[in-house]
Amino acid sequence: MALSCNLQVLELSGLRLDQPLTGCGSLNASEAGLASEARFVAVQRAFQAALDRRVDLVVLHSDVLSKSSAGGRAPWFLAKMIESCSQRGIPVVWAEAKHNVWMERFVASPAWLVRAVPGDAHRVTTKAGAVLVHVGRPTSLRLPAGHDEVQAVIGLDCGTSSRLDLDGCDLVLQRGGGSSDRIEDFVTATHAGEPHPLAALHTLRVDRANRCETLDTLPVGFTRVSCSLSSGLSANSLVEHFGDEIDAAAGRYFAAHPQTQLLLVDLSVTGHGAAWDSLWNRDDRQSLIDGLNERTRHPSCHVRSLEGLADGVEATRSCPFTPTLNAIWTESTARPVHAVRSLADLVPDSMALGDWSRHQPIPVDHSLAPEVRHACLHLLRSAS
Repeated sequence: MALSCNLQVLELSGLRLDQPLTGCGSLNASEAGLASEARFVAVQRAFQAALDRRVDLVVLHSDVLSKSSAGGRAPWFLAKMIESCSQRGIPVVWAEAKHNVWMERFVASPAWLVRAVPGDAHRVTTKAGAVLVHVGRPTSLRLPAGHDEVQAVIGLDCGTSSRLDLDGCDLVLQRGGGSSDRIEDFVTATHAGEPHPLAALHTLRVDRANRCETLDTLPVGFTRVSCSLSSGLSANSLVEHFGDEIDAAAGRYFAAHPQTQLLLVDLSVTGHGAAWDSLWNRDDRQSLIDGLNERTRHPSCHVRSLEGLADGVEATRSCPFTPTLNAIWTESTARPVHAVRSLADLVPDSMALGDWSRHQPIPVDHSLAPEVRHACLHLLRSAS
């Protein structure tokens, strides 16, 4: 039957509430504390949004907990959030791949919580009327005799549903893709434009002009800032040069996401010259990052990393070895990892490398391989 009034559904997915975030190693104690609490704060804010907006139904799905049996704080915290909805008459549907037996045994199920697995179909009573929720390919969509008709049908596509199964749904919720524990990926999942946001508010309208709003609930933000250097810029002016760019980017971010308590910045630098070359000294680079974090006008802004990207045209012009090294690098990284042990495996014996040890190991299989490659470019340019 057609809706007699608008129906609001809050969808929460991919929470992985019991899994810590990675990529926080450079943070100080207070910043690390914010990052470690990020998942819990995001979930708490999402449930608070459900209460504030007086939604009719909350649906949890897709890796709500990352493990089938998990102790720690997460299950009880989640039960408390669900109970807060129950007290306001907001039912919660939790769709799992299979029932979490551990949680069923040790954590009391709050009132108005409906737990479902693929194949289940449940009639859920909301303030706006009855709603039918089915997960995956339902074994049956028939309602028990004597029950009223439902206001809306919500289907959760677990990848096992056919198009026919979903055709009669007023709202189809898609299972999220592969979850990631990297802090930057988790931040992205809370912002608009993400195909599977952490928190989304669906409004099913009487006129069928349904709406979906992505809720920004995370206290931690992430952004990339790109800067370019000219050959005339001195190393002493890098903090001021980069700092202005970072402050401007941070200002825009905090304006767009005012709830952010900590903003992580990855700085990407393109250029050439003496100032750019100084970035390859690990101590100088860390000193520059420390200086930027002390200088920023935004205390909640933290520069996490700095990556140098060689200006290809300038590098080729100033270093005749660059094309050769590019070819050698491409060939060597196509071999098994164990075949590339050090710089000696990458460059001919005739190449002068200054004080660089030819047999210093190079972690080609490491995530920093691109950085090592650019370091080689720098060394060859210096040697030339």
